[in-house]
Amino acid sequence: MERGYPVVVEQELRPVQAKSFLKRKPVGRAWGEVPRPKANEQLVYRSAGTFFLDTQDLPLDSGRVVNASRVSVVDMTGNAEVVLTLAVPARDAASFTVRVTFLCTVTDAVAVVREGVVDASAALTSYLKGHHGLYELGLDFTLDDINLVRRKVNAQVRAYWTVVPAEIMGLAVELASVEVLTPEELAGYENTKRVEQQQHLIELARLGNEQALIDQRTQFEQSREVVRTHHSSDLSAARREQQRAEKEHAVEVAGGDAVSALQLAYALGEITAKELGAELSTIHERERQDRAAELEQDRADLRERIAHDRELAKMRADTERADREQEAQWQRRRAEQEFDARIRIIETVAKQGHIDAVNLQLDQVVKALVGPGSGAPRQAIAEQPEDEVIDPPAREDDAR
Repeated sequence: MERGYPVVVEQELRPVQAKSFLKRKPVGRAWGEVPRPKANEQLVYRSAGTFFLDTQDLPLDSGRVVNASRVSVVDMTGNAEVVLTLAVPARDAASFTVRVTFLCTVTDAVAVVREGVVDASAALTSYLKGHHGLYELGLDFTLDDINLVRRKVNAQVRAYWTVVPAEIMGLAVELASVEVLTPEELAGYENTKRVEQQQHLIELARLGNEQALIDQRTQFEQSREVVRTHHSSDLSAARREQQRAEKEHAVEVAGGDAVSALQLAYALGEITAKELGAELSTIHERERQDRAAELEQDRADLRERIAHDRELAKMRADTERADREQEAQWQRRRAEQEFDARIRIIETVAKQGHIDAVNLQLDQVVKALVGPGSGAPRQAIAEQPEDEVIDPPAREDDAR
């Protein structure tokens, strides 16, 4: 028993013995002999070289059914899909897989059985093979040209269908679609390339995150060092200012008391004018020395502030230079990874036979990798020269 479309089942019927005089049992066929059709199926009997359709009103003991030698079950489904698969040769000893879908509807079940249209796919395959140019379309293309082949095959099949439509007795046929399936090796290559690209993007993102973390950590350390330096400098300046104020206050108090005491002693006659003048000169000399020491201290503070500013400028220059060096290293690593990724893709393509290794134009491959106008891999990003630190000008002393 064979199954297919439009004839689902074909079954031979055994001859029924004629009724004898002694047997009064009616002559007919048993239920198990004749297939029971579904709602979308019809029975076609063959009797003495003629075919007739069972319209569901013929009993099993009908003379036509009893005399039939063969019964066929015909699928009457409307727009039933019949899918054909053809292999179209390609240029590189491979082939394109073409899938053509037809929509079929049985219009005359008796004609289908009489003409022997047991399998519509066989009849439609013979129809497509009648278009000899279809099997020559792929000879000028490789598997990589599948999109171009798809357009050409689709246009050729539809044009052939328009000019020479398929004619099958008892069957109405319509062309539904024409497809060229993606070859497994090309699909594998595309999947490998997609995975490589995704891994490359993930690696770039990981390196970028690591670099951003390093930059943030460096910036935080530098900011903390600058704050610590400023805080230490401010504390030192405040401490020196407090000491100077305390010293000035002490000198002022002591000096005032000494002058008052000398004036009182002179008024009482305890010391002479000469002694008063000498003591006053001593006091004034001490004050002059204190002012000179204060001025020297101010100069020392100024020199320390200038040195501190220079150190800050040098730290900023070192930070900027380190940032530039890190950026240049990052650019070099990224360029090298992009170059290595392209080399791996070419090696993968070459291993799978998608590159003609004998006639490979190396100059063109190198240009495709490094860009136009260059005969060697891209140069690493040049490191920028270190910036010179310019010391801020020293201020002149306010008092000499």
